Amino acid sequence: MNVRGPAGVRIGSVVMHHPSRVPQLRRTLRSTRALAPRTVTDPDPAGPPSPLRTAKLAWAAVTPGATHHLVFQDDVTMGPACVGALRDAVAARPTDIISLFVPWGSPNNSYAARQAAVAGSPWAPLVPGEFVPAQGLLMPTEKALDLADYLSRIPDTTRDDDALIDRFCRERDYPVFATVPQLVEHSDDVSVAGNESHGVRRAAVPAQGWTAPPGYWTAAPVADKGGPMRARGSSDWQHVVSFRSSSCVVRFIVPHSGEPPRHTVTGWYQWSSLVGAPPELVLDDMHRSLSTGAGPALAADLCQGRVPSATAAEMWAACYLLGLDTARCAPDGLRPDPLVREGAVASWVDCGLSTRDDRTVSPSGRAALVALGLAALAAATRRAGQEKGLPPLGDQRKKALS
Repeated sequence: MNVRGPAGVRIGSVVMHHPSRVPQLRRTLRSTRALAPRTVTDPDPAGPPSPLRTAKLAWAAVTPGATHHLVFQDDVTMGPACVGALRDAVAARPTDIISLFVPWGSPNNSYAARQAAVAGSPWAPLVPGEFVPAQGLLMPTEKALDLADYLSRIPDTTRDDDALIDRFCRERDYPVFATVPQLVEHSDDVSVAGNESHGVRRAAVPAQGWTAPPGYWTAAPVADKGGPMRARGSSDWQHVVSFRSSSCVVRFIVPHSGEPPRHTVTGWYQWSSLVGAPPELVLDDMHRSLSTGAGPALAADLCQGRVPSATAAEMWAACYLLGLDTARCAPDGLRPDPLVREGAVASWVDCGLSTRDDRTVSPSGRAALVALGLAALAAATRRAGQEKGLPPLGDQRKKALS
């Protein structure tokens, strides 16, 4: 069935299904019933786990007359407001590939999504070379059929459809844009695809309680972290920030260097000067924030919530670097939704605490960490406003390396 949307958009959809997940399928079909998706079942459910095996059929199952083809996995849900938002989103980018989900701990793409959320942008261009989230993925029909043909030539034993979709897009230089917030949420159910080691994979920027304002999807992305990985290249570095195991780490994406384009992660303290944020400045602003205004009360909440001081400093650093990076590239006209921005920070806390902190930090401590992260974003935005007249960031990096 086609679901007609604005500007002649007609969305056909299917759900990739494994027979062991009937309750999950029912939940997915119930939440997406306005899109009337059809079910595509794993043709060899007793065989070795292989999402690719079902993806081949799902991407070929284009609805006649549809302009766009949407493939869900059978362990996702979609809120009622998100269905209407989807139609408007597709109408705003009718020729592009759109991902409705970004995992909260993905190395590069979760940062791109959080940066868009902090800026108030509806779109996060995903970084080539990282798997394309396949929990809810939409393509124009002709691209979907091209992908189906591409996948049909690859043995099922290759298994990972999301990595192959990334390769398909890179070979054709197709950008993939994630919706911000994410219009699809992933469940906590046990994986049947052999991905048990990945743990819980919720949305980096959840859409719970959110409604898109009029004209929301027409705004352009504010940044492209994947620039160095695209065919056109990029003349400057990019960096992304992660909060994982209660630590803030930075990863550099360096163009035209003769080195691997995606460097391994490194502790923020040693290298933050290269992103225009000397560590002393970051920590001085934290001390200033916690010692003035509402800061002392927040510091007390962190202590009472059993948040280690080192964890608080790392969370502050992650959000400060995110805020500074965003403020430098975001146009003045965008206004972030407080609910979306808070959700982006809260998901960072939930996915990024170490095993020990996850056990010991209380719910009030988690709330205090979110408040600390929001304070760091605000402090970084103020700091960026004081940078006018400074040399471009690329020149600052050259000076730091000299």
